[in-house]
Amino acid sequence: MAVKSLTSQQLVRIHQSKFDDPSGHCLSPVGEYNLRLGIIKELHPDMVATYSGSAQVFEGHPFIVEAGVSVGGKDVKQ
Repeated sequence: MAVKSLTSQQLVRIHQSKFDDPSGHCLSPVGEYNLRLGIIKELHPDMVATYSGSAQVFEGHPFIVEAGVSVGGKDVKQ
């Protein structure tokens, strides 16, 4: 239907409708293993810690938090 042809009652029903959250299947996470390999390859750190969370949804947008932290390395300045 064209939006202009909707009645006020139909608009209220649409506004009050509940929609399911999208799944995270459309996302392509790097993964902890690949994140760790990339950090080790580029930085040669003394220590590496990585994290990869599960898919979450915020305001209808799916996302995944992935993070990596390293200490030390070949090109580290004091």
